[in-house]
Amino acid sequence: MVVSQDKGPNYPNRSTKEKMEDFIVDFNNIKLSALSKSKKINPYVKNTTIGPNSSIYKENENRIITNRNPSLNKKSKEIEYNTTSSSIVIKKLHIDIEKLRQRKLKEVVDSHINRIAEFSKQIHNDLNKHLEIKQKSLLNEKHQQELLILQKLEQHDKDISTQHQQFLRYYEELAERKRRIDKELKEHERRKQLLTELIDKIKSDQVEFRCVYEEICSTLEKCKYPVELKAILGDIPHKLKSLPNDMGEIVSKCKSGKLRDDDRIKASQLVKDIKDVLDTLKQKIVKVTEEQETKKQNAAKPVVVIKRPAPTLTTVQPAQVETCISTTPLHCFTYLQNFLENYTNSYKDLTNNDSFKQFKFDCKKAINIPVNAISAVNSQHLLDKYNRLSGLLMGKRIEVGGTLVCASQHPQGIAFSTNLLARKFVLQCDLMISSKPEAAFCYAAIIIALWNDNQDFGKLVLAHIYRQCPYLVPFYPSQVSGQTDKEYYLSLGYQYNDDIIEKQDKFLKRMTGLMRLYSAIIISKPKRGQHRNPHGISEGWKWLSAFLNLTPIPDITATMLHTFLEIAGSTLQAVYGKVFQKLMNFVCHIYLSLIQKIDSGGPVTRLEVLLQEYKKTGRFEEPRGMLPNNFW
Repeated sequence: MVVSQDKGPNYPNRSTKEKMEDFIVDFNNIKLSALSKSKKINPYVKNTTIGPNSSIYKENENRIITNRNPSLNKKSKEIEYNTTSSSIVIKKLHIDIEKLRQRKLKEVVDSHINRIAEFSKQIHNDLNKHLEIKQKSLLNEKHQQELLILQKLEQHDKDISTQHQQFLRYYEELAERKRRIDKELKEHERRKQLLTELIDKIKSDQVEFRCVYEEICSTLEKCKYPVELKAILGDIPHKLKSLPNDMGEIVSKCKSGKLRDDDRIKASQLVKDIKDVLDTLKQKIVKVTEEQETKKQNAAKPVVVIKRPAPTLTTVQPAQVETCISTTPLHCFTYLQNFLENYTNSYKDLTNNDSFKQFKFDCKKAINIPVNAISAVNSQHLLDKYNRLSGLLMGKRIEVGGTLVCASQHPQGIAFSTNLLARKFVLQCDLMISSKPEAAFCYAAIIIALWNDNQDFGKLVLAHIYRQCPYLVPFYPSQVSGQTDKEYYLSLGYQYNDDIIEKQDKFLKRMTGLMRLYSAIIISKPKRGQHRNPHGISEGWKWLSAFLNLTPIPDITATMLHTFLEIAGSTLQAVYGKVFQKLMNFVCHIYLSLIQKIDSGGPVTRLEVLLQEYKKTGRFEEPRGMLPNNFW
């Protein structure tokens, strides 16, 4: 039998599982040892040697039988002796081997029994040690749990105390918040009361303002000499447009609740201003009336005092017409001025009817508020202003400052509103565009959209622009025989204030604003859903060609050309390409020299700088504020 040489079960630091595995291996070795020995003796053993069928057992049985039957003959005994004598040695050897095997087997079994006993004892000892360790671990764990419970209890007490303090602070904060809210409510009630009082005062100012405004309108209508009065009104028409707008803004703030203390002061000031306008108007009417009465009595012409050096006056001869206006623009200018006059006469009944003062005032408000708010904030803002103005001209009901306005309530209301809106856009050139050039593109976008909807509106815009700035025709008015200085300057586009002509820089600034709007209209794209610009880039090319055919004059020629190229130059170059380059070569090398011979002021310097930059880069920059394609 092969005995395992591995470390025994008593080897220190061995686990119970390892010891059990060693024990199983020893049993397997016993089986292998018995089988290996059986294989060795198997060639020598022909009969059964173990158990009741073994040959040894049968021989003994035969021997017993023979002893019981002595009658067997002697011959059979001899034969048996002879046959069995040869195998006695083998049998004896088998017996000895069997005994040796049994003895070794007994020794191995005893050894395994001893090992099993030792292994059981070792398991018992290990189990006792494990139980002791487990018991100590449980006791230690119990002790730790008790400590943890004590800590939790202490922490719980602390948390309860902290929570109690937090609740106290929370209730204190609630009390403080309640006091603050009560204070805010009282303050809100106080402000609400003050706002109510403020609104009541402004309402009173508004009623007084409206009464004074209606009195002004009535006074103007009753004037016997409206033409003569108009010449000396000065800035009164401008105030009659701006003051109601300012009062309308304050009223809108009243409705939205966004009033400030200075709005009350402003409202009172507006009432004072409108009263001053009324007093000034009455004085001017008295003055005009006296002058006209004196004129009738004495048949004397009034002397116009002009506190400005007059230019050299000339009488226009037929041969000189082509130097101040081309034939085609002249026909267009005449047609538009006649159209404007006829259109204005179409709603004369509404203008002269005092019973529709409120209706006319509402229409003006429905125009002034949206136009004054036009800006390029976003496409939705621009579209909202267009929808309001378009709805007004289409006779729809629109809400303005909490009031529903419908121009079609009077048969001539739409015509009245259309011309009023066209004139308002042209007025914005002086009020907004001259100081904020990029605003021209917002106004141009709305004008193009409304022009596509209503062709008469577009004609009225052009008519008012040409009347304010004849250089956009293009046209250089010359003084004709019998024309007074004042009449001549008015034809040039100058304005008067108390018979004093405006300063040259203000005049040029206003002309620049008008040119900016006109140029923006030419290059702007129509809104989505509209496919053309009714007064597009081709009109700009016509104007530039006609303008360059005229003889330059000081200040205005350089100003108009500089502003036009600054805004429309990049678009003209993109559309007309090489033809435009040839035209610019003429401007840079020939026409500029003609201007420099008669003028050397600031406008000429700015034009020179612009043209030098063009020659250097070969292009004009896109103007600032131009709306992107498909902006709205």
